[in-house]
Amino acid sequence: MSSEDLVAPVDVDGPDAVEPVAGAGGPADGDLGVLLAALLGGAGIVHLVAASQHVGGGSWADPVGFAVVGWLQLAPAVMLLARRAGRAVVTLGLVVNVVALVLWALSRTVGLPVGSHVGVVEPVGLADGITAALEVLGVGVAVVMLAAGGRVRL
Repeated sequence: MSSEDLVAPVDVDGPDAVEPVAGAGGPADGDLGVLLAALLGGAGIVHLVAASQHVGGGSWADPVGFAVVGWLQLAPAVMLLARRAGRAVVTLGLVVNVVALVLWALSRTVGLPVGSHVGVVEPVGLADGITAALEVLGVGVAVVMLAAGGRVRL
């Protein structure tokens, strides 16, 4: 496979056009968009489940925080799958994952400053470890998509 096989121009026209990014522009480069959608969707679902598990835990910040992160991960996932995503949607997915990863790392090293476990260092569990891995991979895919514009087809 030559490098020319990896380059596919994306033509986006019309009044509803969005600025193309690799994996979000058209059928030739949709694999990255589908991959990012799967990574965002997986992490988002875990966060929504965690929100329901934290209801009644002594602080509204825990379930609300998990729910907000979950919905902010699911929204760009749906837009990517619907092929209605541009750079802003991919950037949203990137930023939400980075923020979630920073909060997760803080909760596992020094404890969070809000919530029902203020200052408590949480242990790394299976579900949150897998979710963090999904987010790390999502950051990587989003960076590739944003850096490549509409030029990458995988």
